[in-house]
Amino acid sequence: MERTELPDFFKELSTLVEDAHRYAKVAGVNFFKQNFRRQGFLDTSLIPWAKRSLTVGSDRGVLIQSGKLRDSIHAVSRGIDRITFQTDPLAYAKIHNEGGYIVVTERMKRYFWYLYMKSTGTMQKKKNGELRKNKANARLSTMASFYKGMALKKAGSRIRIPKRQYMGESATFMKQLDAWIASEIDKRFSNI
Repeated sequence: MERTELPDFFKELSTLVEDAHRYAKVAGVNFFKQNFRRQGFLDTSLIPWAKRSLTVGSDRGVLIQSGKLRDSIHAVSRGIDRITFQTDPLAYAKIHNEGGYIVVTERMKRYFWYLYMKSTGTMQKKKNGELRKNKANARLSTMASFYKGMALKKAGSRIRIPKRQYMGESATFMKQLDAWIASEIDKRFSNI
């Protein structure tokens, strides 16, 4: 009688757990980065982000200027049964994800005056000193009026930042993860 080796279920199971952990890290980071392309948070359905109040720069997506926020998302292992996702310590990451209020400071006011002066200084002028009526100046005057409005805000007043969640618990991601784990279980244990 021929003796067949019994498969090592515990070894297969531990390999599956390690692979699932690795897959969840990569898939989670990619899923949260996709929210920047979707311009909203995908939970059971897409929750679109609030539009920006300043229409200048509307050719690019909301929360995308340098890409630092999107690129700062990474996974942190917290044991074999838990993975935590976080961003690098960017000052604005939490307020954008959760929403809230920021208090206007004197330093902020000075910075907005600087931006106002910088934007009005780059406006194109005619030979007689009048401003040209072109698209570039229209865009700059919109920006300049926004900066001036921010600079004239009272120190201590609050500015509401809308919630534009890009990270958090997502039912859609958990379904995708469950489907991947189920397919891997079928694939690995069907031959045994």
